[in-house]
Amino acid sequence: MRKVKFNDPGMMAKTVGGPKRLKFERGDKAVLRILGDPVIVRSHFVEETGRGFGCSLEFSEKRKAYAGKCPLCESGNRASERFAIKVLEVQRGQEKVGKYRLWTIGLERFQTLSGIVEESGKDIKELDLIVGCTDAKYQKLTIIPATKRRECKPDADSDFDLDKACETPEYAALASQCGLGGAAQDGDGDEVSPATRAKVAEEEADEEYDIADLLNDEK
Repeated sequence: MRKVKFNDPGMMAKTVGGPKRLKFERGDKAVLRILGDPVIVRSHFVEETGRGFGCSLEFSEKRKAYAGKCPLCESGNRASERFAIKVLEVQRGQEKVGKYRLWTIGLERFQTLSGIVEESGKDIKELDLIVGCTDAKYQKLTIIPATKRRECKPDADSDFDLDKACETPEYAALASQCGLGGAAQDGDGDEVSPATRAKVAEEEADEEYDIADLLNDEK
């Protein structure tokens, strides 16, 4: 599992499943606390199921490339890379929350957080972040550092291990989830409607890019 810091080059990741994802509605304002370095993971969107699945390729630090076997890569299904971050949702609006969440972000948001680190001269884990949502569909956010940290009592029942949340599923389980074992389901076990599939596909298409175009790493 690759971990990166917020002042590193623009490495990206995405994960699926696991703990509750951090999502915002238009007009939401929240206070977040980042708890650790981002983890780089990859995911494939499978249109037939209306959801994403972890890529089974593994990154080689020596070769600076992904290697191994992945049935979805071999089928021509392109993987997306993003950052997965463990955060504490301190507050949403005027309501105190205190829940651990999984936050997945792309390059632009990563660079915003890196800029906050550079401008403040502090480790981002020492700051509380005020986040506002201007567009729920594409999760467009404004992020600024708070002037002080809020008091917060975390809910231990919502805690999770980030590395385990980002583990790649075995292919046997992946094949079953991809429709060989029954109806398409979302992350909570509910059947996925055609409308949901179309919405997710549209969001995924809007965020597609080639990681090699964004990094200094060689292909």
